[in-house]
Amino acid sequence: MAPLDDTTPATRFDSFHVYRTSYKKIGDHEIEVGILVPKDLKPGKHPLMVKFHGGGLVPHHNILPINLLI
Repeated sequence: MAPLDDTTPATRFDSFHVYRTSYKKIGDHEIEVGILVPKDLKPGKHPLMVKFHGGGLVPHHNILPINLLI
């Protein structure tokens, strides 16, 4: 996995498998979840990082390369 300082917003997730799906639906609005799994992940137990995005008036999707791990 590349260090964060060697990436750009366009390449930030190149070392991850990125999965996006909805986990809840309220009326007609689906709430999405983004799951990032390192491509070089070995079998076994691993820590899990959970990031909640409050949303608000942000017009983007749930995975923003510019603010994942700054």
